[in-house]
Amino acid sequence: MPQREHAAQITHHQINDLTLCCRRRGGHDDPAIVCLHGLLDNGASFDALIDALAPRLATSAYWLAPDWRGHGDSDWAPGGYVFCNYLADLDALLDTLVPGQPVILVGHSMGGQAASLYAGIRPERITGLILLDTLNVPAGDPNAAGERYRDWLDTCHAPPAPRRYADPEAFTARLARRYPELGRAATTELAALWLRRDGDGYRLAADPAHLRKSPYGFRADEAMAIWAEITAPVLMIDGAASPAKWFIDEATRAERRSVLADLEHVELDGLGHMLHWQAPTRVAAPIADFIAARDLLA
Repeated sequence: MPQREHAAQITHHQINDLTLCCRRRGGHDDPAIVCLHGLLDNGASFDALIDALAPRLATSAYWLAPDWRGHGDSDWAPGGYVFCNYLADLDALLDTLVPGQPVILVGHSMGGQAASLYAGIRPERITGLILLDTLNVPAGDPNAAGERYRDWLDTCHAPPAPRRYADPEAFTARLARRYPELGRAATTELAALWLRRDGDGYRLAADPAHLRKSPYGFRADEAMAIWAEITAPVLMIDGAASPAKWFIDEATRAERRSVLADLEHVELDGLGHMLHWQAPTRVAAPIADFIAARDLLA
């Protein structure tokens, strides 16, 4: 992984009764680019992409990379997690850090799912939307609703406990098996971002409650109706080797893309789900071209 060119300022903010952590770079008066991480990840995983992207832009930007509730160094939510709470947190965070200022959203995986919904719900606040390996969530099967609720109730009685590791190497090995395309150096650094010291061992920074099965199926029809309300230009970058591609078939992916009125779609050969971590320079190139072509930092 490349060396960090500019250290981020770490700030904490009271958002919807929780303290959320945010990494910030640049000046408050510059156009804002907000980077939203995926499940079990945290905002620091965007550092390499920001390092690669910032020098390619025609002007400076104000970079914000928050940790979602229950992730990184943000508070865990005592009552569990419902997806709409992420949207409420994003709305309040923008009101706090960039009040009245439209922003570019960059979202990876779950963060891209949240970004895409927010861009349709609050289109006036978004000047550009960049989605990294996103919109691959399978639609919920209504016939499986009973099973989903039973699984959820079972975890209410026995909530998941944090999984502990004797040392970072044990978790690094697990990450290497899950993301073999990343390589040793990247996997080691990613493990350092995701782990926190816990007594004589280590645990994930993310709340294990995120691993509980949700009783709610993904309403693809509702999501597509919201995506149809997006007015900002959209850049979608997918990893050609991402296992997320197999969650839904190509016809379903194409149907979802079709509701986005102004879409550019790029697929990068050889890259997996953690594409911004695997090859930040390759991912930065189409983003920089998109921002320049659409004059999004004007």
